[in-house]
This record gives sequence, structure tokens and C-alpha cells, in this order.
Amino acid sequence: MEGWVANIAIMIVEITYALAVIASSGFFGSKADIDDAKKWILFGTASGGLVLFGYGVCAFNWQGLIGIVPLANGLIIFGMSVYHFIHGVAGSAKVNVSYGYISRFSVYENRATRMGMYNVAVTAGRSTGVVLAGFLYKFFVGQSDDASWQPLRPSWLVYEYLVFALFLIISALIVYFTVEKTKPIISKRNFSLKKQLLASWNLLTNKERRGIILPLVGTASIIGILNNWAFLVISLETGADVGSTVTVLLTLLMGAPMALWGYVADKIGRKKTLSIGVFGMIGMTFMLGFSYFGNYVDPEDLSSILDHSWIITLLVIFVILASAYFPAISGRLGDSSSIGFKEERHGTTMSVQQTIMSLSEIIGIVLGGVALIIVYSFVGDIYFYYNMIGLMIPIVFLLVLTTIATLLWPAEEEFISKANVRRKE
Repeated sequence: MEGWVANIAIMIVEITYALAVIASSGFFGSKADIDDAKKWILFGTASGGLVLFGYGVCAFNWQGLIGIVPLANGLIIFGMSVYHFIHGVAGSAKVNVSYGYISRFSVYENRATRMGMYNVAVTAGRSTGVVLAGFLYKFFVGQSDDASWQPLRPSWLVYEYLVFALFLIISALIVYFTVEKTKPIISKRNFSLKKQLLASWNLLTNKERRGIILPLVGTASIIGILNNWAFLVISLETGADVGSTVTVLLTLLMGAPMALWGYVADKIGRKKTLSIGVFGMIGMTFMLGFSYFGNYVDPEDLSSILDHSWIITLLVIFVILASAYFPAISGRLGDSSSIGFKEERHGTTMSVQQTIMSLSEIIGIVLGGVALIIVYSFVGDIYFYYNMIGLMIPIVFLLVLTTIATLLWPAEEEFISKANVRRKE
């Protein structure tokens, strides 16, 4: 498989990670409240390293000796989907419990800052991983010099996965020696997937908490469209290297300032900070559309945008402003940990965030995919110009909903009083 078919198949594999997070977030989030959080952070980190070894097994069987349906370059949809689901479970354990851990030992005046610092670390790790993966691929596997870019040593991809697995094992050792154990907040109970999913649903639909997560649905869905479909459209037009570079730069610009925006959210309030983030999203979308449809970018040479420094400057500013949305929402979710409970349940509450982000990732993939299918059905071919129009429509729609949801957020002091938020003494 090549081109669109291969990339869509990869996205199907990616969705299994999101499904794993949706199914397991409530369980692992609750573990931060009823058990030692350190144990589950350690479990998620170490098991992630073991899962990467499984990816290596798939890579080693390059010619499709295992699995059901061959994927581009001989990888296997079925095998990779299974491993990606397991990887999602491991990632869910690490991230959900970590957010609960951070929120539990924070108060209103520093919670968003600490959430932002965690997100900076996640961003740095993802960006470093993308760059390092490209370097290791070239070092271990290599590729032909012709236009086909065929791998020279395909089975050697296993060594790349082993390097990343080693990094995660080292990370697990760091967790073991540096993270302190926690005491349970609530008593242990027998696990039931049905009850856990029902509890997660009740958290999502709680009247007081529902308004908090609606802006997250919109913004995370937009990010899902950009990370998946926009990356694909740009890659097909310019090459995978340009698409990867754009993705890394966008990730860094949105992730690096999150600690700063967390500090701002602690000082001026969550709602004002979220408003800054939504304004940045609107500005970023406008500038992307303006630069392309205003003929400031040559469709045949996307690098031509570099000739207009003022557009680049405004885009960077708006992307940095857009990153304010996440620490503001994370901070307020942590603030809501006592809503609907007799005690503060930070792990359980923060699991809502990962559930919503995974759902929104799927929403973004579906909306972007439907938009491009409609474009293709009318145009009958793959044109960058029309694809961009198709992607802009759901993004603008989501921005309108996000703006409305942000305006409906309760005022800061009103929420703090109603949610009985713990503050610095």
C-alpha cells in the first residue's frame, strides 16, 4: 500500500491507542486515589518499554510473516494494532496516575503551573523522539537513493525500537528512585469494567464538570485534525520530511510555553487564560487560511511562506498564545476534584482529561477524514488547495463551539467557592 491508503491504515492503527486510553483511563485514574500512585507510574513506564520490544517483533517480521493484513513496507495492521492498544494501556497508566499525583499535591495557587511543567516535559519527549527516530532509522535501516526510498535493512528496525525500550527502562529506574509513595485516599474496591466505564461517563456528564471539558473537546479535536490529516496533506504535497518538521515545530511551539501559561493561570485565573488560548487558536487558524488563500504561499512550494517574515511572526505568536488552553483546563479540572465526592479524588477526576483527549483525537480523525472524502468525491482527485479548504471547514466549526463553551465557563471566584477548591494556607 502506498500514499493515502497506507497513511489511512496507519491512522486506523493509531485509533487503537486512543481506544485503549478511553477504556482504561478511569481505572488507572482511580488507582491514584485508592493505591500507591508510584507503583502505577512505575508500571506504566516499565510496561511501555516492554511493549516497544513487541513493536520490534513486528518490525523484525518485515515481510508480513505474522499478522493478517500487510501494511505499507511490510508492517502488519493487525499486529501493530494489538501492540498499539497495549501501548495505549501502558501510556494510560503512566499519564493518568501522573496527573492525579501532581494535582493531589498541589493547591489552587500552583496547580496549573505544575500541570504546565509536566506538559513541557511531555512535549520535549515527543519532539526529541521524532527527531531521534529519524536519525536512528537512517543509521540502522537506511534507505535507497532513488525516489522509492526503499529500506536497505528493513529487519534492522527492531534495533531502533530496542533503543527506545531501553530509554523507558531507564526512565522506570528514575521513577523508582525519585518518586515518593502515596497513601490511599479512599478504600479499595473490586474492579468491574462496566462499573468503571459507567463511573467515567458520570464524571464526563456531571453538570458542574461538563462545562469544564467542552472547550477541551473542541481544542483537542482541532489538534487531532492538524496532527493527522494536515500532516498527511502537507506530506503528500512536499514530502514526509517537511511534514515531520512542521509537526515537530508546531508541537514545540505549543508545548514549550505551557509552564508559563500554567503560571499565568495560577495568577490571573483559569477562565482568562483559557480565553487567551482560544484567541490564539482563532488567530492561528485565520493566519493559516489567510497566508494560503491570500496567495502568500505557492502551492507548489510551501517554503515560499518563509519569504513573508511578518506572517511567520504572527503565526508563531498565535501558536504560542493557543498553548494557553491546556494548562487552564488541566488546572480547573484539578480544582474540581471534590465535585460529586465526599473527598478530593484527583486521580479519578484527572482521568477525564485523557478520556476526552482520546475521544477528541478520534473526533478529529473522523471529521477531517469525512471532509477530505467529500472533497475527493466532488473534485475526483487529490488537490492540495481543495484539501485545505476541506480541513478548514471542521476546524472553523470546532472553533465556534469552543469559543461559545469558553464564554459559558463560570467566573473564577464563583467556581472556587462552589467547588470548595483547596487553597494555600
